Amino acid sequence: PVLYLNSVLYLVEWYRTGGTQALKDHLDARNISVDHLVPLVINTPGWVKGLGFEILDRIVQQVRPNHVVELCTNTAKDLPKEESGWKDNLGLRIHYLQAHKFSAPNGVSALDVRSLMWLSFSHQCTGLPFDLNAW
Repeated sequence: PVLYLNSVLYLVEWYRTGGTQALKDHLDARNISVDHLVPLVINTPGWVKGLGFEILDRIVQQVRPNHVVELCTNTAKDLPKEESGWKDNLGLRIHYLQAHKFSAPNGVSALDVRSLMWLSFSHQCTGLPFDLNAW
């Protein structure tokens, strides 16, 4: 847990001190213009009980994000809303999105399901149409 937390904090510090400029330089070199700051997304493991919540809370307390997105399942695995106090203490916005309600087909790993759910969420954020024929 300590290595994970330190790694997250190191990457956030890199992003804040030089990562955004490195990204801008990378895009400029390829003649890609971005008229807004690219947000930093920290995808945490999703453990929200016990040690998992302590790690998540430490990340939120130290990184101080503007937004937290929770993929809700309406089960005991959801973020304990009454425990965090993040809204009041840190002024951040918590967005609750309903996770997909399906079981993985046989042969599909939990990692694949999480990756597909993340891609689905990310696509929803763009507001762009999705055309499989374009692939």
